[in-house]
Amino acid sequence: MTPQTRDSPRARHAALHSRLRAGAYFDAATLAKQTVQDGIRLRRTTLEILVEALCKKTSSVVLSARRKVTGPPKLCSDDFLHAGTRMAYELLSLARERGQPRTLRMYYAMIKTCKGRGELVNAALIFAQLAQDWQAYEPTVRARSGPRSDALREEGVMYRPKKDPLLPPYPRVEQMNSIVRDISNIISQPPTSPDGDERFQEALQAFAVLVCLIDESHMHFGSLATIFSTIYRSPRTDHRVWVTREGTPAFVNASRYFYRVLARVIDAILGKDTMALPTLDKRAYNSLLYFVLCHRKNRAQASRILEHMCDPSGRNMKPTVDTFNVFTNAGIALGKLDLSKAALQALQHARARIHSDPTGLWISGAFASVPAVTDSFTTQEG
Repeated sequence: MTPQTRDSPRARHAALHSRLRAGAYFDAATLAKQTVQDGIRLRRTTLEILVEALCKKTSSVVLSARRKVTGPPKLCSDDFLHAGTRMAYELLSLARERGQPRTLRMYYAMIKTCKGRGELVNAALIFAQLAQDWQAYEPTVRARSGPRSDALREEGVMYRPKKDPLLPPYPRVEQMNSIVRDISNIISQPPTSPDGDERFQEALQAFAVLVCLIDESHMHFGSLATIFSTIYRSPRTDHRVWVTREGTPAFVNASRYFYRVLARVIDAILGKDTMALPTLDKRAYNSLLYFVLCHRKNRAQASRILEHMCDPSGRNMKPTVDTFNVFTNAGIALGKLDLSKAALQALQHARARIHSDPTGLWISGAFASVPAVTDSFTTQEG
């Protein structure tokens, strides 16, 4: 047997695992980066263990000041506050550049660590990168999977071929929602101190990164209820955020921008906007129904959104109990008992009617027949 040379792939892996076992994670990461640059393929599990270990490596030393946003934020290793996450990002970025294996486990570790250390902008940017990488690869996936992919896409699910080393990880809605929940906890109340204002500004900017994915048609799934509800449940603010509009940076009022994107989503459903929307799920539709009923006070729009949801030629989604609850609660909140009564009557007859009219369009007609709440309303975009 030919003796292995010092720089053979086997020797590199042996040296890398030796450092990992010794707990020398930064030395292991340096060797891993050199191995990737030399074109030697690393094992998936090795990279997973190394990225997770670097993210868990805690240090009281902060390498840089908190990000000062002077333009649309971008991922940069210098913007990570701690050495472990900075090295983990550099390794993950190099693996992305050189076609090395990347998994959700690695990105989960990065996002979880950034959230835990208050780096919400970095967490949002990591997820945005995942979403954009997947969108760029999606046409290839659809071409390979054919009719099966198209059928799953109509259900809001993307078919992912297995054992494809070049395929970027599929970003999950749970990842995004975990970031949005942390953001919502901060922006749900106005700041009361300078430190609180800094956290508030960072949370708004992180939220703008995610909302911009919808505005620029980069969002690949329709489970957007958490984003929609965070927009209309958060108080108005005069804070400004950086966004990108058709490739052009813009420094805009945060609240106005968020409501404008929400209005664009509704207009796209109503056929008034060319925004490319993913297939929304039922929770997203219910969230939009609540917004147009309780905030816009526009029952006609609610009826049209419900028709779009139940359209047999499109989504063909049957309303759920939550859908009826939206109308019932809206009627109570607005003091319009006729709306609540219509919802309760529709719910009582739902099972029988769905058998005779499975599209659910009869429900929209029942609600549309109730007199409009008001003829003049504010869209709350600005």
